Amino acid sequence: MGNEEKEFLKLLGYRVRDFRKAHGISQERLAELAGVHPTYISNIENAKANASIGIFRRMAISLDVPLPQLIDINQAKVERDDLMMALMKIRSLSEKEQKIFLATIKGLLTGIKK
Repeated sequence: MGNEEKEFLKLLGYRVRDFRKAHGISQERLAELAGVHPTYISNIENAKANASIGIFRRMAISLDVPLPQLIDINQAKVERDDLMMALMKIRSLSEKEQKIFLATIKGLLTGIKK
């Protein structure tokens, strides 16, 4: 494995770790959700494993993040602020609840802009 590939795997590992921590879950919990061994998650995060795209897809689903976003190493570090956490909670709402929330936000924004 060349240095370029090692660096790529390291950056992918950082992305997984950042999203996992932003969700406030342990490696063990992510492993359980993704159907892999916890050691495998650790190895991915520490660039010791070259996981298949299928594994990354399962982790993305488990983290409720689009796969392209999870593996985009050119993105800035995953935000861990209140807004990021709020967005993750909104994504866990039902479609109906999301629509109500969105309508409320649009109303608030309209009021702010006046």
